[in-house]
Amino acid sequence: VKRLIVLVLASALAFGCPYYNTFYNAKRAFNEAEKLRKDALEQGITQVPEQAKRLYVRAIENSALLMRDHPHSDLIDDALVLIGDAFTVQEEYPKAIRKYEEVLANYPDSKWYPYCSFALSRTTLSAGDTLSAEETLRSFLVQYPASEWASEAHMLLGAIDINRQDYNAAIDDFTDFLTSFPKHRRRPEAQYFIAESHLELDRHGEALELFERVGKTARTRTLEFQAKFMVG
Repeated sequence: VKRLIVLVLASALAFGCPYYNTFYNAKRAFNEAEKLRKDALEQGITQVPEQAKRLYVRAIENSALLMRDHPHSDLIDDALVLIGDAFTVQEEYPKAIRKYEEVLANYPDSKWYPYCSFALSRTTLSAGDTLSAEETLRSFLVQYPASEWASEAHMLLGAIDINRQDYNAAIDDFTDFLTSFPKHRRRPEAQYFIAESHLELDRHGEALELFERVGKTARTRTLEFQAKFMVG
């Protein structure tokens, strides 16, 4: 009996390991690429390093292999998300959008469904389709108000408002963020944009009060300097 159990386990490992190893290799390549990219950003380099680009390609290729060789595996949605994220980082937005849409269309019960709803909106915005991005971001917040990506969704909506110079809407969206996330680390940033919006609307008193507050609570020297500069 023991021998039979060992043989069964060995057989399971033999057939199971390639399946998971392929995705493990994809995930590892993606994580290594992300580390290189973030290290470069900390040094002020915004361009994706060449080594990171090669690793993203490897991550995409391994994920595609998993999807080809194991089309019914429970990791297909994971692979699609990884490919979408790799394309997003490399600013290949149409390709990324298609991958997020595949998850939304084919895997309604996936743990990645809320993330893909958000990622699709964010990538659509990066691709330049502001109207669609705003619509889907607002739908996302209605559907997933407590999601871990809800705070960024609020901030993106505020940024959309400011870019189109709709300062009243910007105040509303950034205020919604402050109300929904009273302890969030980006509160000073949101307050800065509200102050900026008040200034554009000639509400100098409200703007000055907020700029002074941000100057005291900013989490970065850049934001602190900007707020204090606006105070004069």
